[in-house]
Amino acid sequence: MTKAFAFVFALFIVFISTSVPVFAASQHETVEGYASEIVGFFVKVIIAVGLELAVAVAFGYRRKKEVKLILIVNIATQLFLNIAVNIADFRAGALFGIITYIGLEFLIFIFEAAIYAVNLPGYSGSTHRGKAVLYAFCANLTSFIAGGLLAAVLGGISDFFTILSMQ
Repeated sequence: MTKAFAFVFALFIVFISTSVPVFAASQHETVEGYASEIVGFFVKVIIAVGLELAVAVAFGYRRKKEVKLILIVNIATQLFLNIAVNIADFRAGALFGIITYIGLEFLIFIFEAAIYAVNLPGYSGSTHRGKAVLYAFCANLTSFIAGGLLAAVLGGISDFFTILSMQ
């Protein structure tokens, strides 16, 4: 499993390193623009990971190994998701960002369900892989809906922080 995380992390680093020019060419070339994007980015990640941990507790995943696995997987996938959606939005506009968000959420669900189905039952001493897959579905659905609502209500979290900084 450690090799899998190392591989995902390596892909993530490559993805970020090839994406830096996108941010430099974006409409947010001011310090305030960068700051609001960074703050918004971390707020989205923290909210999503917090929601998915709350769902984990509701599913009975409370042991240290379970929580650690869920944290590592969710932080990695949320970082990847948010960076990819921001890049899609900056390069091709909001509609492509939304399409990217929906498509990647589905792929992330499959990825997380596979990791949890293999690892969580062993940590909890249970043989119920279905529970782990159901958890992945419910957790990702919760963060997907919350992310969509936050974007709809706030016009995007980074836009919300930009508006706050203007007042």
